[in-house]
Parts: sequence; C-alpha cells; structure tokens
Amino acid sequence: MTIYVGNLSKTTSEEALKTIFSKFGEVREVRLIKDRESGELRGYGFVEMTSLPEAMQAIEELNGMEHEGQQLNVMKAHSRRGGRPQRNRMPPHHRSNNRMRSRRFPRDTREN
Repeated sequence: MTIYVGNLSKTTSEEALKTIFSKFGEVREVRLIKDRESGELRGYGFVEMTSLPEAMQAIEELNGMEHEGQQLNVMKAHSRRGGRPQRNRMPPHHRSNNRMRSRRFPRDTREN
C-alpha cells in the first residue's frame, strides 16, 4: 500500500522516513518529491509498505505526529488513475474551443 506523507521539512531524508515507518512493518520504498528545476524537496513524499494492516496502523499513529518541527499529514495515497479526478484529462485537441472563438469573432446579433 502506498502512503502519502505531507508537510515534510525540507531537510527530511528518505532514510529518516524509512526509519519512522519501519517501526510498523516492512517498507518497500520511500520517494521524496523534488522540484524539477531547483532539486529542492517539495515537502511531500510517498512510502510504500508491503502489508495493508501495518500501513493502516502507521497512518493512524503517524498522522499529526511532529517530525523536524513539522506536523505530518499521513494518509492513503490516491492513484493517479482511478483516484481523484484530474483536471483537463482530455488531450488539448479534444477540448472545445468555442470560448476562444466567441471572444475572437463575436456574433453579429443584428437582424438582416
């Protein structure tokens, strides 16, 4: 099960998170999300645990815990597919351009 961990300190390491979560069971993977351009941590990450009951216990006990001066937000991660709906999931060429057309070419409302 994949767990979302938010409100992380910018100095948190993957090893530190692995140590915290391994108290509840086997940790398969830890991923901290970094900014593409600067390489700085974005303040959240994901922990993948092998056992569902252990992951649920970790979520229950670690949510709201203080770590490095930050109160952690810990919850079950939503998958990108089938999880929370994403905005503008349709490719741009499938979206309607009616709004743009109406701004560029206003209709002539006069009767002939």
